[in-house]
Amino acid sequence: MIIPIISTLIGAIAMITLSRRMSANPNYLLLQIITVGTMAMTYTVPLITYFQNKWNYRRDVIKREKSYQAYLDEQREMLQQMKNEIVIDWHQTHPESSFCLQWTLERNRCLWERIPQDRDFLKLRSGLGTVPSELNITVPKQEGIEKEPLIEKARDMTEKFISIAEAPVPLDLKKFRVVGLVGESKGLDDLARAIMAQTATHHSPDEVKIVSFYNDSKSQDWEIEYKIGEGDWQVKRFINKPGGE
Repeated sequence: MIIPIISTLIGAIAMITLSRRMSANPNYLLLQIITVGTMAMTYTVPLITYFQNKWNYRRDVIKREKSYQAYLDEQREMLQQMKNEIVIDWHQTHPESSFCLQWTLERNRCLWERIPQDRDFLKLRSGLGTVPSELNITVPKQEGIEKEPLIEKARDMTEKFISIAEAPVPLDLKKFRVVGLVGESKGLDDLARAIMAQTATHHSPDEVKIVSFYNDSKSQDWEIEYKIGEGDWQVKRFINKPGGE
């Protein structure tokens, strides 16, 4: 911006100096050359500067996008690793009821490991489904009317990590003191047995008591197959006569 101004001033001074004798002076042609040259310089330099700035801007945008994309790839890999660790931890914390029964047979060290101070106390596995990942992901907010494409990329990436599919769905009996089960009889019986097995496996009988109420007709469908332990340390396995466990 400074160069065109200086060129224009030089041209103006030259024109004023030579204009007094331009009709009879052979330097008239030189004056015209200087005038045209300064005008050309005045318009050419800003044009060159504009295209140079535009090229630099595009180069910076491409560099910025590549840098941000590399950052997103790094964050995606880190989030995927954290997600995998969460899934493994959830499946280990809330195993299937078949594992619970196996633990009782083996007297596994995981028996009765939960205490009231634990976060997972009275949290039982009710099945598999899509649950929140509990990952604290913060994405920059959009400002203004136009959306920033890079922020949209970050939002699209985080959508894959805010929830986890095919994960154990916890049933928090400590938070929800009364829970009702509605559905087909076969599915309800299986879920009730699974909840009872998990409750007896994860919690000590000194801290959690299991009490059941049923009518006489229903009690005929149940029988005790065996019990493990003596005295206060007893684990009973219930089966129903039609063959379900």
